[in-house]
Amino acid sequence: VNLPAQGQGSLDVVECASESTLFSELTLVFKVFLILSACALVFGAKRVPPSFVEHRFIIFSAYNTAIFSGVVLLLTSSSEDPSTAFMIHCAGTCFGTIIVNGSLTIPRFLLAFDIWRVDTIEKTSVGASAAVTGSNTTTTVAPETSSE
Repeated sequence: VNLPAQGQGSLDVVECASESTLFSELTLVFKVFLILSACALVFGAKRVPPSFVEHRFIIFSAYNTAIFSGVVLLLTSSSEDPSTAFMIHCAGTCFGTIIVNGSLTIPRFLLAFDIWRVDTIEKTSVGASAAVTGSNTTTTVAPETSSE
């Protein structure tokens, strides 16, 4: 494709248009279904034992994606100008991606370099027991006997 040089020639712009909004509505329904199904799947991950600390970060990432998607959808649908809606969509995608990637990678680096200890995470989780928190020792007390 030969593009015209700057200031010379013309560039034809073809714009697709349709009187029906069925395709965009179906696409929106599919995206909402995907996000809600991801939230439902990570909600089931709450029953994972606390020794698997990874599920908290995945839950945060999925809910964060759902919230960012909802906010971006509201802002882009309220915008009259297509270029503004495109910029809002791009900014929301960038911020959402940065936060999700940060929530998945930063805790791993902190755990890898022993800055953030797994024992402290497991002790604060609901229903954690001493057997799960890394305590491998048990103390038994013998009953007192009287020697007379």
